[in-house]
Amino acid sequence: KKTTIAENALLAKAEFNIDGMTCAIGCAAIIEKSLVDMNGIKTATVDFENKIATVEYDMGQLNEKKLTTRVLENGKQFKVSNYKEIL
Repeated sequence: KKTTIAENALLAKAEFNIDGMTCAIGCAAIIEKSLVDMNGIKTATVDFENKIATVEYDMGQLNEKKLTTRVLENGKQFKVSNYKEIL
């Protein structure tokens, strides 16, 4: 699926912890794909070892609540914490 971002979008970058992942191929890859498939996402990576997601997104389309909700939709065992905007 191709996601859409406006050419003039104001991009933000955020980083947050995801607890509850038990494997890189299942949990981390599924969450990463779920994030990448969202409209407004430019890039998303989930680092299983460090339990950190890094997301670059269109501030006009997405926010902390929408990103957190998307992660939690992948399984009730996941917990998002330490959300912060990074430069």
